[in-house]
Amino acid sequence: MIPPKTITQALSEKLANLNKPVVTSYDVGVLLQKLYSERKLRDKTLNIKNKIPGTNDFKTQMDALYTNGILNNFKHFTSVHKLFGKKIESEEEVVCSINPFAYISHLSAMEYHGLTDKIPRVLIYSAPNLKTWKKFAYDRMEKDFKGVRNNALPKLSLIDIEKFGKKNIIAFNSVHTGAYINIKNSALRISSPGRTFLDMIRKPDLCGGIYTVIQSFEEHVDMYLNLIVDEIDRNGNKIEKVRAGYIIEERCGFKDNETIDKWKRFAQRGGSRKLDPNNEYSSKYSEAWCLSLNIEL
Repeated sequence: MIPPKTITQALSEKLANLNKPVVTSYDVGVLLQKLYSERKLRDKTLNIKNKIPGTNDFKTQMDALYTNGILNNFKHFTSVHKLFGKKIESEEEVVCSINPFAYISHLSAMEYHGLTDKIPRVLIYSAPNLKTWKKFAYDRMEKDFKGVRNNALPKLSLIDIEKFGKKNIIAFNSVHTGAYINIKNSALRISSPGRTFLDMIRKPDLCGGIYTVIQSFEEHVDMYLNLIVDEIDRNGNKIEKVRAGYIIEERCGFKDNETIDKWKRFAQRGGSRKLDPNNEYSSKYSEAWCLSLNIEL
């Protein structure tokens, strides 16, 4: 491989090595700062005099990348650029490329893991709430720039994502960060199978509704039982453990699980103890789990 002769060539090479179809202006700035800091690529010295790039340097490189066709306009979002030679495989991958702290979740994750045959009309992703997101962004910038802040370069900022193509996009924001898996050679991040089942219990309205949730448990709990129980035991609250315990034991027929048996201590009578948190209270209930069965049995 011929060593790059210019900063633009070096920057183009670094961009080509990214496993994402689109990049933000922040991404480009981080790579440019790295080149200025190291002043070389693949052991070949670059003709860089300054230690950090200035505003004009960044603009010059962005103009050159567009002129050379390395970057192209991405009409859906501002400050986002399509990379030459990179195929956009899915809307989900684009969302994860734009928001470094987001991962695909709920019904969208259920579809990915094969836990439902429903085709989501919306794309659902999870991300930290705004306060936590800003903290994560600050920490990421400190790491990316090694503590040397350069105000001439774009900051890592939250890009509003509400619609992409024909899909509306729903963000589930929480103070708690979830468990996700990184898909190899891709920007895609998906909630883990165990966390996806917890999300079904926690927010059935974002997972196709309670009947879709129950069907998914009935059809797949035998394959994922240990992961489900471990995730809910670690991260589920009391009522989530009760709901999951009822579904696994009484709807799926999996009895005599030591961990699930311990969840019964959280069972208690009360108007708020409903199987479906989004439906009205019903007098039908599970005696073992003290849970209102407010669904059509």
